Amino acid sequence: MYQHLRRFDESVAVLQRGIDHHKNSVDLHMALANSLMRLNRYPEARKCLEAFPDHPQTVEQLIRCCRFMGDREGEQTWISRLKRLQRS
Repeated sequence: MYQHLRRFDESVAVLQRGIDHHKNSVDLHMALANSLMRLNRYPEARKCLEAFPDHPQTVEQLIRCCRFMGDREGEQTWISRLKRLQRS
């Protein structure tokens, strides 16, 4: 809800509490990463997403995150990973 209202700081706080209770929730981690990226907190978003390197949607977000950070090497690494995931 906070994301829809563009209240990303509040969204981060709520999502972090949710993750404290549901550590393996891909959806919560992806939502948190999205809010962090909206706040230009890319290193934190990247760390959040890297917990799920075998999930294609998190890898897609990692690619965007690296692109925004200017990390071309990281971007290419995650693109290669996504291609491998798509083949399997």
